[in-house]
Amino acid sequence: MSVSLQQLQVFYAVYKTGSFTQAAEELYLTQPAVSMHIRSLENHYGIKLFHRRGKQISLTEAGEVLLGHADQILNLVHGADEAMASLTGNLKGHLRIGCSPCLTVGSLANLIRQFHARHPALKISVVSEATPAVLMKLEKAEIDLALVEGSVARTSAQATQLGSFNMVVIAPENHPWGDRPTVTLAEVLEAPLILREAHSHTREMLEGVFKKHQILPQHIVAEFNHPNLIKEAVQLGMGVAIVSSWALTRLDAGIRIYQLADEEIIRHAQLVYCPRFNTTPSMQAFVEFLQTAWDAHADTKNADIAGLNVDTAVTKS
Repeated sequence: MSVSLQQLQVFYAVYKTGSFTQAAEELYLTQPAVSMHIRSLENHYGIKLFHRRGKQISLTEAGEVLLGHADQILNLVHGADEAMASLTGNLKGHLRIGCSPCLTVGSLANLIRQFHARHPALKISVVSEATPAVLMKLEKAEIDLALVEGSVARTSAQATQLGSFNMVVIAPENHPWGDRPTVTLAEVLEAPLILREAHSHTREMLEGVFKKHQILPQHIVAEFNHPNLIKEAVQLGMGVAIVSSWALTRLDAGIRIYQLADEEIIRHAQLVYCPRFNTTPSMQAFVEFLQTAWDAHADTKNADIAGLNVDTAVTKS
């Protein structure tokens, strides 16, 4: 008896979720049905595919081998479905996008809305995590494309730069710094400081800047994993922060913005994919759309930021 596509889908879902129960929920199957499919695969190949230690499961060596083939087969089937749909000019299927938290703030939803309006039969999912986590999902084919800020060091990934933006200092509107346009890095690091979480690209980049200037923060009061939480903490008067200008919107009342007087920190927005995985028509369509729509997207962000108290312009690529 040959291996079925559904068995490979179940195998991949168990690997991805790390749980028979979660795989069952994701595939709308019962847990006994998932267990039966995995057992049938193991009987077919005559070897165990998963180590089971209580509630924890992991791939055996044979499972790792099968995973590589299952990845290719499922991607090819997904690509075939989309290629057939694209012949009618109506993309179908599921486009999975991972995004750095900073780039989700503001008008990204409008970009997704515009693209979906062109392809209403296409389901689009966006997950927001720190850049390293997003790139890891891309490596594991858990997402199709990644929209990230910062460097992309992985050799298996290919990146296209969309644009760039600078980092600015934000403080509560009643901060003693007042309405001056700039502050020094030393002033920022002497104040109560709010930072992104450890090991995020933004945090590691800022720590590199601190090291370059041979100065360290005197009082880190909080760490958050999303710029919206950082902005809210600043609005509440907890401290000051260094954030991407891209994370600011016209709705950010109660915040005053300052340029750094002694350091210009530029960040880059990049669209990333893995060439070793099959490029589907929906992926290609989104890449082409984003490359043409990004300038207008940057203009929207500039208009938002211009409504705040200093010029923190987002530059186009």
